[in-house]
Amino acid sequence: MRPEWLESIREQCVSAGIPFFFKQWGGVQKKKAGRLLNGRTFDELPPRRLASVPDQARRLALVAKAWQIAAIWEESQRNLEKPLITSMLRTRLR
Repeated sequence: MRPEWLESIREQCVSAGIPFFFKQWGGVQKKKAGRLLNGRTFDELPPRRLASVPDQARRLALVAKAWQIAAIWEESQRNLEKPLITSMLRTRLR
């Protein structure tokens, strides 16, 4: 990765008010390459958002819908009708 690409991404994040986190330089010896960009590390993260836990009825409904989606996907794989999966999902999950 070119350092100027990474610096450009960081500058765009700063301009947009988006946290910037740089994990490490790529390559075969990642630890040797390190995490520094312009002599420092960047560990910014977005703020944590707390979400309430859905009640039991809502959780069960979400699980049922997930099983429906899985069944539709399995059926499309069996029949090799991959282009139809989107329309199948739209019609069956209404």
